[in-house]
Amino acid sequence: MSLVNLVRRFAPETIEWLGDLHRLGGWAGGNARWLSGALLGGDYSGSAWRQEGGALADVGPHVFDLLDAALGTVVEVRGAHFVEPDLWNVVLGHDTGATSTATLSMRLPMRPTITEVSVYGEHGYREVVGRATDPSDSFAIAMDRFVELIERNQPGHDLDVRRGLHLARIVDAVWKAG
Repeated sequence: MSLVNLVRRFAPETIEWLGDLHRLGGWAGGNARWLSGALLGGDYSGSAWRQEGGALADVGPHVFDLLDAALGTVVEVRGAHFVEPDLWNVVLGHDTGATSTATLSMRLPMRPTITEVSVYGEHGYREVVGRATDPSDSFAIAMDRFVELIERNQPGHDLDVRRGLHLARIVDAVWKAG
């Protein structure tokens, strides 16, 4: 049993947003922005792996997961560009033919953090912005789901270790392309 800690995926507003997207279909593309000053100071800014990997290592998997879940499996990193301070611009290709972009940074003086994920297509424009659900509440929901998997002896959740490997491969491809 495994469950990757993609906290935003367990927030009710994200679950509702993805459900609506899948019900409607017809999405041609999307965008994501996660801009933060989290590595400039604060509780987690001293973390060695965060300082070394920056936004790509820290929030990249979360952003790529949401774009992948919204638009179809990411099958290609079409472009990636990195500039200081820790600013990534990424173009992704999806198995549905959709294209998405992601802009990530954790070293820009943004307070509060900007988090937006949007899609567009034949049904207009849909977005999920910010965090309506506190991350600790989303984490509690994730842990409840994990306990349910164990109690029911149900291996194979959508967000299991295979999902983590898929996202790690995307991060690696972005790193190499940037």
